[in-house]
Parts: sequence; C-alpha cells; structure tokens
Amino acid sequence: MRRPYRGVTPLAVIGLLIAAFVVPSSGADESPLCKPYTLPGQLQDHLKRDFATWKIQEVSNLGSRAKGRWREEKSLDCPGVAVGSFESNDTTSYALVLVPIGNPDSAYRFVVFTPGSSASANEFRVVEQWDKAGASNYFVHKIRISRAFSSEWVRKLHAKARDGILFVDAADTEYEADVYFWTGNQYQHEPLDE
Repeated sequence: MRRPYRGVTPLAVIGLLIAAFVVPSSGADESPLCKPYTLPGQLQDHLKRDFATWKIQEVSNLGSRAKGRWREEKSLDCPGVAVGSFESNDTTSYALVLVPIGNPDSAYRFVVFTPGSSASANEFRVVEQWDKAGASNYFVHKIRISRAFSSEWVRKLHAKARDGILFVDAADTEYEADVYFWTGNQYQHEPLDE
C-alpha cells in the first residue's frame, strides 16, 4: 500500500514564491517592480550607463504625506515606475522618477523611455528635473487620458496616445497632480482636478 505524499507539493511551492515576490509583506513596503531588473534590458543598460548614481523612487524614500497618499492608491506598483502606452497606442513606454542613491530627497529626474526596434531607435527623454530638496514628495502612475480629460480637451491638447502619466506632488504644504501627455514631438502637462 502506497502512503500519501506528505511533503511540500509543487503547487504549494509556486504559491509561496508568488507570495514572496508579488504580495508585499506587512514588514516590507517595497514592490519588486521598483527593482531595475524588472525593466527592459535596453532601459537597464541606459540607467547603468547614464544614471549610475541614481535609483528608482521607492516607497521608503517617500515623505510621510506622500507615503500616505501613495497607500491610498492601494497599488502594488512602484511609486517610481509607470508603464503604459504614453507615446503610441502600439508601444509600451516606461516613466520613471529617479532619485540620487546617497540622498534621495535632494533631487529627481522624471524620465520616459520608449523602446524601439533597434538601439538607435530607443527614445530616452528627461521630461522634468529638480535639483533641490523635496524629491520625497513625488510619485507617478499611469492614467487613461480619457479619464483625465474630456474628448474635446483631448483634441485641443493634441494628446496622441491613450495613456498619460500622472505625476503627483504630495508635499505637506500643497497637493498637485499633473497629467503628462505626448503631443507627437514632446511631453506637455496639465493639472488634474480631483
């Protein structure tokens, strides 16, 4: 007679791995999506080459008000990464908030990377930068342009893709959220009335 298997089943191992890597534990605030290895290789290479002393904005870098606002979003995403169709409905782009490794509150770079079919076709844009204190107040999200603006405003603004980037400033003295959108040759932004 064969005894029932009492060890760990492969299904249980898979469940544990998913819990460890996808669902943040109560003691860990960081999403694995904040880690550069989750990004396309071309973007990882660019970050290593041109932003070696910078890192992706993480929940632990956010100020108390920004952290509270981020948690209200009930997101498992990373506050420093937004992924969407920002420049074309057929292409995935990556918006990042980068902060200095040594002093994350001292500055930020808001950048967008759109992979191309070849290395020369890749587009990396510094959309906004700040070299003063307060970087701990900023995070990004993907937002549908149709959710942010009426169809009439979308036409007036010349927004070219279905997604925009919600760039949030959750400072103690103010709260501002701007929607960045692609017009065909550059990013523009408009405040979001919430």
